[in-house]
Amino acid sequence: MKIKRRDFLKLSVATGAAATVSRKKTLNAFAETKKSALIGERPGEWKPSTCQGCTTWCPVEIFVQDGRAVKVRGSQYSNPNNSEF
Repeated sequence: MKIKRRDFLKLSVATGAAATVSRKKTLNAFAETKKSALIGERPGEWKPSTCQGCTTWCPVEIFVQDGRAVKVRGSQYSNPNNSEF
């Protein structure tokens, strides 16, 4: 089956519009939660991990509240993160 470019674009727009209209509530990391509280108001803990943004794998710490990562910072025990410039 051969489809023309114009027909493909029409179908894409129609699919996008249908998905937008029939959209249900989705999971979103930035969405408001029912327990809207500031970071640190609920109990949580810092867990060590590594950043995998490049091949260096810098050490980081992740603050976890209710099983959800809410904040990331450089590891306080890492030399590069403790140096003063």
